[in-house]
Amino acid sequence: MEQWVLIFYNINMLIDLTELYEKQEHLNNLILEKHQLTRDSILQETKLATLVELAELANEVRSFKYWSYKGMNDRSIVLEEYVDGIHFALTIGIILNLPKKIDIPTISITNDRKILTKHFNDLFNLLNRVEFTDESQNVENAKKYLAAYLAFGYTIGFDFKEIVNAYNAKYEINLKRQRENY
Repeated sequence: MEQWVLIFYNINMLIDLTELYEKQEHLNNLILEKHQLTRDSILQETKLATLVELAELANEVRSFKYWSYKGMNDRSIVLEEYVDGIHFALTIGIILNLPKKIDIPTISITNDRKILTKHFNDLFNLLNRVEFTDESQNVENAKKYLAAYLAFGYTIGFDFKEIVNAYNAKYEINLKRQRENY
């Protein structure tokens, strides 16, 4: 039987994403140039890719799989899927010119299936409210999604240093893929 852990940290963290934004913008520009695209021409694809990455993360966390006794997949696989979502969340942040520093809400660490599944549903709902206009409500929705996604990384047991290290490793893989015509 799976052991459940639930810890609440009543803290509000401010996370500086400047370095990650710079790297993501470099990667995005490389991709746009290589494929002769513009930022405006890939808005819907970016949103769909973000939704797909979130679904792939849900599949590895497995919280919604009420029919299965198997728990969360290997930590390294979950982290890789989580970081794939960071790439697209940052891309949305770049498109909507979100601030480089993001406030993270109260964090809980858990492997309780119901709580994790609710977090996933909340993330999907937040992301579905993001549109690519400069209207203040859209920017606010995107900020809420990015903050909630970052907080979710903590919820499933990753710290910011671990997330940044995994992001940097995947960033290098993505650069190599572009050089090799992935």
